[in-house]
Amino acid sequence: MNLLTTLHRILPLTLAITFATALPVAASTFVYEGRLDEMGQPANGRYDIQLAPYATEKQGSAIATPMTFEDVEVRDGRFRIDFDLALTEADSTWLELAVRAGDESTTYSTIPGRAKAIAAPLVGACWSTVGDSGVIAATNFLGTTDAQPINIRANGVQGWSMTGGADGYVNIVGGGQGLTSVNPPQILGGAQGVFIGNGGKRTTGLAGGLPEGNRVSDHNGVIAGGYGNRAGDLDANPENGAFAAVVGGIFNWAVGSRSFVGSGDSNQATGGYAAISGGAYNLAMGLASSVGGGEGNRAMGNASVVSGGFSNVAFGVDSVVAGGAASCAGGSFSFAAGRRAKIVAPIGSTEAQCPPSTLAGDTNGHEGSFVWADSTNADFVSTGPNQFLMRASGGVGVNTAAIPAAMDVVLASRPSNNDFNLWMRPQSVNNGIALGVAATASTADLFISRFDGTNYFTYATWQNDGRLRVFFDNPIKPTAGGWAAPSDARLKHHIEPLSTGTLDRLLTLQGVTFEYNANAPKNYFVPGVHTGFLAQDVEKVFPDWVSNDESGFKLVAPKGFEALAVEALRELRVEKDVQIETLSAENASLTARLVAIERRLGIALEK
Repeated sequence: MNLLTTLHRILPLTLAITFATALPVAASTFVYEGRLDEMGQPANGRYDIQLAPYATEKQGSAIATPMTFEDVEVRDGRFRIDFDLALTEADSTWLELAVRAGDESTTYSTIPGRAKAIAAPLVGACWSTVGDSGVIAATNFLGTTDAQPINIRANGVQGWSMTGGADGYVNIVGGGQGLTSVNPPQILGGAQGVFIGNGGKRTTGLAGGLPEGNRVSDHNGVIAGGYGNRAGDLDANPENGAFAAVVGGIFNWAVGSRSFVGSGDSNQATGGYAAISGGAYNLAMGLASSVGGGEGNRAMGNASVVSGGFSNVAFGVDSVVAGGAASCAGGSFSFAAGRRAKIVAPIGSTEAQCPPSTLAGDTNGHEGSFVWADSTNADFVSTGPNQFLMRASGGVGVNTAAIPAAMDVVLASRPSNNDFNLWMRPQSVNNGIALGVAATASTADLFISRFDGTNYFTYATWQNDGRLRVFFDNPIKPTAGGWAAPSDARLKHHIEPLSTGTLDRLLTLQGVTFEYNANAPKNYFVPGVHTGFLAQDVEKVFPDWVSNDESGFKLVAPKGFEALAVEALRELRVEKDVQIETLSAENASLTARLVAIERRLGIALEK
């Protein structure tokens, strides 16, 4: 039977023909592990295998009688043979194999090529493709014992190179080693403990010229992959930019010590402990500064942060730009967000994105300020430190998202509150003025009260029916004159003079003194003696002066009292004028009679 067979031996690093034990030279035990394919497929079944030793790899005669192994089991193309071979120079012995089907008596088919028998223990001298046993980590390893690197190649291209140092460090350089003529991955300046994972290949359509490998110039720098990335500051001292890391992307630089760039394009973390997560053309320059992403953002101040967006600058120490575009947090501890939100930077600042302070000696800018700007394409600039500024052309809502078109600001209560309260007080005391709103679906009352944090004392209410109630015995109107009412004749019609009898109607009212009952509504109950009318009496004379509140209690509010008083005075004057005219006539008559009498008596009147 003519078999088309091939035997694939496992070559160095996964060598299949090895010593199992280091026995005396006269009788060494060998293990042969191989792969047998039949008609291009892994063989299965039993085969006879013949093994012959040779002194050379390709020529010469067998140096011993071939050994035959019958019915060797082959599973999925793999098999194993254990045998003893008495050789005087086992380290230079080559083995040639031949094979035939186990149930045949035909001639053996020789497997092209000879495999070298290595005179060394199994583990450490070679590694099997199906795994080894008995490995001792302290003494068995893949690698070198001198200063030479260990290299791994794929398709002839060097992929990984590991170099160990005398003090125990290892530098590892991964992909891109094939770029030897045009900027391959490099470890510069004597940097130690470096890892360059992969990268260096320019992809189709990427701007730029020749491929550029990743570079690390400082101790313990890491570049996981990408293209044209750099970890370290490229100066002569490998300590200054130590522990820098770039995960991937293109042309990203982690320059500062312990700095980090995640990915993206052309980002630079130049400050110590600075970090850029991604995006493009971002800069983290301050110590422990950070840029989350976006494009063209800069974290300039120490411990400053730009979360994202476009062309934002966190300039002050501990400043933050949350996002948006063309915004600047120029002051220390400041916060900016939105479009063109600007917080003024320290005096003398030349940062184009941040207006400089005009205050003499201002080294912190408008520190502590919060500026949020909407999408309006115009600068919204702080005017002083520690400000809270918002530009919201669509309106402002607190505890609500419903802002009617006619409203600029809407304040709503917490969900658990039945009313709304706004307390205004000095910072140093727990005493101030509270504005409160009690409302239903159809009514709303406004309260003005003094509040000390626990107790309310209501000064006045403006009720849903339009009435203003003031809870003082003697409310004060500090200006002269009365409350004005529209009275232009051009605004009025059906104008009629008041009827006579006004004085009598006013005099019908009975003024009294009184005190409120203890169970009177709290809005009415003001202690002490008061002067006034009884509404039931007033209603009989002036019914339009009397109304009812929501509880049915009667209220008195004089209407047109001034006009009534004028007409009452007019009636009184007419009455007095008549009386005076009558008295004058009577006096003249009496005077004439007296003159006549005196004349008769001859008595001259004295002038």
